[in-house]
Amino acid sequence: MTGKIVYRFKESKNILYINLVARYSCTNDCVFCDRPKEGQVSLQQNVYESVPGELYLSKSPGIDEIFAALETELRPSDSEICIVGLGEPLLQFKKVSKLLRTIKFCASDRFTTRINTNGLVDCFHNNGKYSNAMELAISGLDAIKISVNAVNADDYAKLCRSHLKVPSEEIFDKLISFAQGCKENRIDTYLSFVTDFSNGEVSSRSAEDYLRFAASIGFEENHVILRKYIAPPQSF
Repeated sequence: MTGKIVYRFKESKNILYINLVARYSCTNDCVFCDRPKEGQVSLQQNVYESVPGELYLSKSPGIDEIFAALETELRPSDSEICIVGLGEPLLQFKKVSKLLRTIKFCASDRFTTRINTNGLVDCFHNNGKYSNAMELAISGLDAIKISVNAVNADDYAKLCRSHLKVPSEEIFDKLISFAQGCKENRIDTYLSFVTDFSNGEVSSRSAEDYLRFAASIGFEENHVILRKYIAPPQSF
């Protein structure tokens, strides 16, 4: 491993971010995402890493490695732990569940926990006895931010370009079902949408379209995040 397991953003002073994504792995190749090419250390400046390659891990860290990194980075003012990384964290679903359970057992009175995800976990992980949403709730997850970015399966296929071997209609249906399941299991659930993107072939929809869609599946405006597209830094 070469990159950081635990990191921060300057604008989020009291939040520790856990990176357990191996090799920038993700289920999608979104047209608006500046994530470096999967499996290769980034050499280009991107909007996610302050230094190219700082979040590249050759393998996903173990629980002991994660807690050792947390102990090193922890500050008295820290109040939230967010599991994300550069890619899709729920590809490591069992590890995420164990990590959440350990945090809640050891420090439930100090930290809230959050996951940032594309929400496609139901397409590739079968949790067995409980749904994936219920398992995350039982594990102690407080909040989740799910990147939806579309209002139907056709838009999703064009914008998010999933490489899962699942029909596009099923992918989108499972994404929405997972989001609703998280809400039903009392996880504080937010839907996010990228706005103001166009590459000449495909465009995002308006903020109003996204808010209307979110409302139609049971999410109020205060649980919708509209993220204006940020173009990647230019390389010279």
